[in-house]
Amino acid sequence: MDITRSLRRAFARTSWKDRRLRLSLVLLAACAAACGGCSDRGEPAETVRPVRVIRVGDTAAFRGREFPGRAEALQHADLSFRVGGTLIMLPARIGARVEEGEVIARLDPRDFEVRVRGGEAALARAQSDLARAQEEFNRGKVAFERGGVSEIEMVRVREALNVARATAQGIEADLQSARDDLADTNLRAPFSGEVAARFVENFEDVQARQPVLRVLDDDRVKFTVFVPESMIAHLPYVREIICEFDAMPGVRLPAEVYEVGREADDVTRTFPITLVMDQPEQGRILAGMTGRASVVRLEEAPTSEDIFDLPPAAIAEGVDGERFVWVIDESTGLVSRRVVEVGPISPAGLRVSGVRRGDVVATAGAAFLREGQRVRVMEPGAARGSRE
Repeated sequence: MDITRSLRRAFARTSWKDRRLRLSLVLLAACAAACGGCSDRGEPAETVRPVRVIRVGDTAAFRGREFPGRAEALQHADLSFRVGGTLIMLPARIGARVEEGEVIARLDPRDFEVRVRGGEAALARAQSDLARAQEEFNRGKVAFERGGVSEIEMVRVREALNVARATAQGIEADLQSARDDLADTNLRAPFSGEVAARFVENFEDVQARQPVLRVLDDDRVKFTVFVPESMIAHLPYVREIICEFDAMPGVRLPAEVYEVGREADDVTRTFPITLVMDQPEQGRILAGMTGRASVVRLEEAPTSEDIFDLPPAAIAEGVDGERFVWVIDESTGLVSRRVVEVGPISPAGLRVSGVRRGDVVATAGAAFLREGQRVRVMEPGAARGSRE
């Protein structure tokens, strides 16, 4: 108790400036102790970035893989009239067979026929006026050459001829438009196929461009699947594809590649691939049926040249214009930069030299990598990344 009182008296005798100095020293000592404690906790944990990859030159990913999809007709169209009117004939029923050029619907043509007759009469009158103006011009020209007509009169006659000619041409164009509208009262099938849907009924009033019938030709069938970007580079080596449909178990239909999408989906990072096939001998594939496509025969990628196809997302460009890829070490999960030479565009991406068969190259997420960074492969089975 005596010591405490002594300290209080000593502290009271010190000046305010000394008190502030002592307080500052105490605070600095506390901060130093806190920082020293923080340094004992170690460095923060390294961030492991997830990436998608592709294995260079490896076509084995296709083997045993099934790609679900949906069937649709190779040709299909929603048909409509170019003019509006009242339907007077709509004989086609759903499922009915139609031939190319066949009239499958018709509008009431009476108003259009009146327009054509009126246009024909107007054109005949305009042609008569043109012939009269031409004759008057010919007479005036002869008289002008003999000095019997003034130059002002000749200008008037020539202008009258030009007006008559322009009037006849305008009426002729209107008449052609009226005839086209009359012809468009007949709706014809653009190709041979079947009626898949009817959007209106007979005797209804329809507007121009309003869908009336849907016609499709399913003699050949399209089948769209979605292939991951890690496999799209190997598509040129696919030689045989088989499709099976849930509604026709056991029926294996050979298919071929019809279209290859050039842009990956932003979310799934898959490319749409459209296959095409013929109808089976027994049964029929209808639009909307679901099924699966699988690769049954692959050609090994050529080994004579050190050139491979890579997706564009795998190739980055440095500030010096040098192009490179990120190669992943499967044992450590670390990435390293490798300079490559980029060639022409191929059906599966870009032709690239400077990589080796079997290299694991980053695709999605490659733009955020740095030398020596540890990564985790997002697609199991494509390669092994680091394990957390």
